[in-house]
Amino acid sequence: MDTTVLTSANLVHGIHYVALYALAVVLYLTFQRHRKLGSWRNAKAPMALPPGPGGLPLIGNWLQLSQRNPIETFEEWSANYGDMVFASALGRPVLVLNSFEAMKTTAATAMTPRHGLLRRLLYVGLNSKAVKTYQPVLEKEARSLAQHLTTQPKVDVSSEIHRYVATCMIKATYDPNTLVEPGSRTLGLLTTSASPPVPSLLSAFQFLFEEAKKIGSLGLKPTSIAARMIRAQGPPVVSQLAPVAAVSAVSEGVAATASVLLTVIRAMARYPDVQKRAQDEIDSLGEDPPTFDDGDSMPYVQAVVKEVLRCDEGGALGLAHYSTAVDEYRGYVIPKGTTVIPNIWHVSQNPEQYTNPTTFRPERFLSQVNLSSCNSGSLTAPIDPASYSFGFGRRVCPGAELGMKMVFIATASLLSSANIELSPDGSGKTCIVPREKVSTI
Repeated sequence: MDTTVLTSANLVHGIHYVALYALAVVLYLTFQRHRKLGSWRNAKAPMALPPGPGGLPLIGNWLQLSQRNPIETFEEWSANYGDMVFASALGRPVLVLNSFEAMKTTAATAMTPRHGLLRRLLYVGLNSKAVKTYQPVLEKEARSLAQHLTTQPKVDVSSEIHRYVATCMIKATYDPNTLVEPGSRTLGLLTTSASPPVPSLLSAFQFLFEEAKKIGSLGLKPTSIAARMIRAQGPPVVSQLAPVAAVSAVSEGVAATASVLLTVIRAMARYPDVQKRAQDEIDSLGEDPPTFDDGDSMPYVQAVVKEVLRCDEGGALGLAHYSTAVDEYRGYVIPKGTTVIPNIWHVSQNPEQYTNPTTFRPERFLSQVNLSSCNSGSLTAPIDPASYSFGFGRRVCPGAELGMKMVFIATASLLSSANIELSPDGSGKTCIVPREKVSTI
């Protein structure tokens, strides 16, 4: 009995020693990183680090950077240090970018790109020319979404929006006429969970690609993303990466696009005057459902989408990336391995770029030709939020154009057939009510 107790005690002490040793190693490595950052910080220009807040010993600014929503901290740093703020977390360098210029310029430097082959495969299926061929699918699904939301009782708007986006992605990727069943299974994975399991998705997409290869020219649409990727395949590794590329595009795109579209719906309920103006513009086109061919005749609807994207808090921070080599910008050094965080929210709320940025005002994005009908005093179109909301350079989201097209046509289709209102019970929820479209022709 005593031996057992002694052995257990020794085991506990052993665990403590291991834990202390591990902690010592972590502290040592953190200290070494801290010393290296200190050498950069104390160096004379042009090898000095960008300005930034002081940090605590060893952990640096980790407490501020690990907050769930560090936007307030970043805004304070921006006011004190400018559009490039250097910080550290546990000895690791961090650079927060607070201007469009800084984001665009650093994106052209040695920052981590997407996997080269993955990026090329995604571009094959998601470039502007390819995306245009998917427009009929998007139009059909947008009309179906609008009909479903206006005719089904007790509909879950969020679920339907996610299903719409996922369906568009799947149908653009594969021929829905020849791969109905496997495509439906994959769609189920994307719409039944906010974070679908990657292994299951990868298995599903691998199967779909193999089926697409078997169908070949007999069944596979030559314009689908899968068809373009298959034609582009060369070495065996490309064949293996094609399903991975599809998973990357679809899984990232569904959540992001659905989030923007849900923000559109909430904005229309909150700003009925904006909704009415957009509906009047759509109604002026006639009785037929809106299409992409009507895009140039719907500048205000396009402006609504841009303003929603600008005000979307879900995209307040861009995806972080890392410097792959020591770089220099504006006389400051950016150490290798620096985590670079784009503060999208600061750019979108910059009063020097957007007059009265806290006001929801779509007409700010209309061209000078269309401003006269919107009673706007500004004659300068500000930066399109799409140019910074989806990344920069080699880190730009390859599906951004497809996602924006999905949002635009769904917005136009829904406003054409429904009024979006706040629930009368004061819950803040939205109600989608069918409307009678009255032509102004």
